[in-house]
Amino acid sequence: MSSSQKSRSTLLLIVAVIAIAAVVLVFVIRSSPDAASPTTPGKPTAEAPKPVQPVVDLGPVSVHQSAPELAAQLTRNDLDSMARIEAVNQILYVYRQGFGGNPSGQNEDIVAAILGENEKRTALLPKDCPAIQDGKLVDEWGTPYWFHSVTAKVMEIRSAGPDRDLFTNDDIFVQ
Repeated sequence: MSSSQKSRSTLLLIVAVIAIAAVVLVFVIRSSPDAASPTTPGKPTAEAPKPVQPVVDLGPVSVHQSAPELAAQLTRNDLDSMARIEAVNQILYVYRQGFGGNPSGQNEDIVAAILGENEKRTALLPKDCPAIQDGKLVDEWGTPYWFHSVTAKVMEIRSAGPDRDLFTNDDIFVQ
């Protein structure tokens, strides 16, 4: 066998091995349970049904001994805007003392946590607190506070201020 025939045979062998490897790879990918099924153009695919989370009763909620005082501080008529936001900060401080960090999520998630939807089932405010409207903690203008967890121990709390628009010059905030 000449040198050019050996080169050609080697090249054909390499091409055959690559082709077989490609076929095996395609077969493995298509038979994988995670592989997306092919769709027909113009025909929507059905989503898999989502599992239903069972409703678990975690037991009764106990009201923290300082809840009435915290609610009174938050809703006093003689407080200015900064004092009100400091009262919200105080509620989160008490929460951090009991749970080791800030509650997480949006305003309504934080309200749920301070109303007792937490691992200790302890409420830091009563459910009928006037500062809670439609499940959100609101400022004196009825606008929901904006919360941003900077770290596990630091929470930025922002009121939109009298213009009721966040991130404008009249916002009141603490960190």
